[in-house]
Amino acid sequence: MPFRDLRQYLTYLDERGDLLYIRDEVDPKQEIAAYIRKTSDTGGPALFFEKVKGFDMPVVGGIFGHRRRVLMALESTQNEVQEKFVEALAKPLATKVVSRGVCQDVVLTGAQVDLTRLPIPTFAVGDGGPYITLGMVIADALAILVGKHLGTRLPERAIRVGAALSFVIFGILLLMEGLGQ
Repeated sequence: MPFRDLRQYLTYLDERGDLLYIRDEVDPKQEIAAYIRKTSDTGGPALFFEKVKGFDMPVVGGIFGHRRRVLMALESTQNEVQEKFVEALAKPLATKVVSRGVCQDVVLTGAQVDLTRLPIPTFAVGDGGPYITLGMVIADALAILVGKHLGTRLPERAIRVGAALSFVIFGILLLMEGLGQ
């Protein structure tokens, strides 16, 4: 059964000992990134930072920092992931429109909107500021590939903004495969 949302996936990781809760306060300027880098480099767990200095919300990181977690998210094995990906491209899930979702538990509008309220990490001393890594877009992957290689313009319907895992994760797996990890 696919994961309903990020919360369910984090619970899954936690139950398997692949999510470490950091209860001490951490600084979003380089400290969070240092923790994530270290655990990713050593094959360690994903990290859940409960207290971020200057913010009232937690940060989770490194959830795809190791191949095993990527495969867990896809509910796959190394031997079957490519076949599953090709099959998913051929038979995409239908879009389901809902009137309300958990992403709307907190809704800010107008002057309430302030992205600096989000605990977005700064990764290195020379960075111009905080930024989000592994940002995601839902798009018709074949239209993008065809459009890119043939120089054609993508149809408007091919681009949908949201959160998608399969295409990005497949790219990560290919990269990791090339790096021998």
